[in-house]
Amino acid sequence: SKFLGFAEKEKLEGDTTDLATFLSETDEQIAGLPFIYRRLFDFHKEVEDRFYIRKPEQFDRLKKGYELWQNNFPSSFSIVGEKGSGKSLFIRMLKEEVLTRHDVIEINFQGTFWKPEEIVKLISKGLKIEEAETFEDLTEAILRKKKRVIVILENVQNCFVRNISGFDALEQLLLLISETNKEILWVASSTRYGWLYLDKVLNVVDYFTHAVETDNLTAQQIEELILRRHRASGYQLKFLPDETTKNSRSYKKHLDDEEKSQEYLKNRYFEKLAKLAEGNSSVAMIYWIRSIKEHDETHFYINPFEFGALNRIQELDSEELFALAAIMLHDFLTAEELSMTVHQSLRESQLTASRLSSQSILVEAPHGFSINQLIYRQIARALKEANFIH
Repeated sequence: SKFLGFAEKEKLEGDTTDLATFLSETDEQIAGLPFIYRRLFDFHKEVEDRFYIRKPEQFDRLKKGYELWQNNFPSSFSIVGEKGSGKSLFIRMLKEEVLTRHDVIEINFQGTFWKPEEIVKLISKGLKIEEAETFEDLTEAILRKKKRVIVILENVQNCFVRNISGFDALEQLLLLISETNKEILWVASSTRYGWLYLDKVLNVVDYFTHAVETDNLTAQQIEELILRRHRASGYQLKFLPDETTKNSRSYKKHLDDEEKSQEYLKNRYFEKLAKLAEGNSSVAMIYWIRSIKEHDETHFYINPFEFGALNRIQELDSEELFALAAIMLHDFLTAEELSMTVHQSLRESQLTASRLSSQSILVEAPHGFSINQLIYRQIARALKEANFIH
């Protein structure tokens, strides 16, 4: 029945949890960890090289693309992944290990740039081209240059606003990339949902010859990601069974062997964690921290994995879902940009963003509002189930 698809699917979500309770419990959990553990599992910091889960085939793919470009074949790279999946770290390692024979210019679109002149100004400054005022000027100047360089464009999902007049700058940027991909090796990074949306609207994938994804870690890689950090802490692990597991025959037959019973519980835990993390390293670390029941001087005790639905997220109305979908696509939006995107008055957008921010669903930053990373997976699932993102 499982092979034919008739078997009942394992339920991943547990009981409904209050959003405020979930967030406060998570903050308390993080605050109560030993200092070394907080450092090892700080998902806001850039990952140390020793903890990076390497996918050699990705580096090999881009290395071949780099070799083609050096032989005067047009090449351009795209690096796509969910927020918190390690795109910036991948780019840094790519620079250090692969893109070593040419100067590298980095341009990071922090905030939203949807006007052509804004993007021209940033790229011109990076390339030290003073005379360019339009994309046509920029193209001509690049074609005149004799020195070939590599240009990294981070966060290209910030180069548009989902509005009838908000795609012009990105369309011209894509044209620039296609017309100068012999002179410049363009490397663009984007969040996943923004990239998928842009591919439907502008066929953005067609402008890049080589692509990698940073948020598709396998179940084994998710496990290694967590255990590699844990081992560095010096603590040992003990996985705890829930009532259902205690009564299962599969678990009972290992009761006489502590090592086998722990292996069984560990495999069961990471199987569920991998399904919910969906390849995203930051999400996996957040749920690992949530699973810690307690710790003593030698051990960390891990509860069975639970993914509770959050009542406030289940109760989001259509106006809030539209706003969250827009921010999920763009990563950051100010209230003004949100009003352009969801076609409502500035006052209404300010109220929506303020309401979601006061409930910690959104976090306000210098470049605008963004999704709270602690509940990123729940928001993404809610938007997918409502068909706001895919």
